[in-house]
Formats: sequence, C-alpha cells, structure tokens
Amino acid sequence: MDQFAHHPAGRGMNVSPIMTLVARVLTSDSFVAGAFILGMPPWVLAFFVCILMSIFVVVGFILQKQAVTRASGHRRVGDIIISPRWLLGFSLCAAAPLVGDMVAYGLAPMSLVTPLCGVSV
Repeated sequence: MDQFAHHPAGRGMNVSPIMTLVARVLTSDSFVAGAFILGMPPWVLAFFVCILMSIFVVVGFILQKQAVTRASGHRRVGDIIISPRWLLGFSLCAAAPLVGDMVAYGLAPMSLVTPLCGVSV
C-alpha cells in the first residue's frame, strides 16, 4: 500500500504517514483537468484563495498602520516599530499571500491567478 514502493529510492525507506497522505492527495483524481475540489472547479477555488489573500494583505497594512500610529513605549529599529500588532500585520502581508498564491497557482492557470493576486497592490 506504500505509494513509494515501486520507486527504487523508496525501497526500504520508512515513509511518514504525512508523506503518504501528501502523495495520495497529489496523485488523486482531484488534480486532473475538469475535476472538482470541494464541489467546485479548481479555478473557482483559486479565485477565492486569491481574494482571501488580498484581504489578508489589506488587513496586514491596516495593522501595521495602527501599530505605527499607536507606538507609545514600543521599541523601534529605524522607522520600524517592534510590536506584536506590527509583526502580525507584517506576517499577514508577507507570509500568508506567499503560501496562498502558490496554492492558487497550483489550481488555476497563471493568466487567471496573476491579475487576481495583484488586486491588493
């Protein structure tokens, strides 16, 4: 039942249950053209992921702005305020869209995803 047993590098290799699950998901029929994920075509799911990541970026900018305007008593490094609110805003602006955009690029063509991911800019 091991997904990697047929591959020469996989013989005698202990595969974690997480890797087995990832291999099962990636080799399933949900990634075949015309398949449905969560009852909708993959491009629709990519559309919603792009919109959600754009909302994360906007909320992150708002949190960073609030941290800068209410910067009483927080440490500064140049113009950057080191506060939990600012760091949360930065992570929403940087890390969340990075992961979300890669998921969207995996679900739909670049011609659809790229303009949608740039909505927040």
